[in-house]
Amino acid sequence: RERRPDRAIETNVEFWAAVILDFAEVPAHMMPAMFTCGRTAGWCAHILEQKRLGKLVRPAALYTGPEPRTPESVDGWDLIR
Repeated sequence: RERRPDRAIETNVEFWAAVILDFAEVPAHMMPAMFTCGRTAGWCAHILEQKRLGKLVRPAALYTGPEPRTPESVDGWDLIR
């Protein structure tokens, strides 16, 4: 935060994976290994694709989904305790 105080800190997939693994009572020291196991197939697919193409793949994507919303605006939010 000190380097970019104007920029919001956003969560990524590792954050939510940790939440789920914690809920599943996976020991904290095993979380990196569990996360890696889940990503290995994708990493292997990327390696094979890049070898086939003979270059690094740099995908570009534009988000076309709904606008950001607050948790309170999600149906059922008030039911969560």
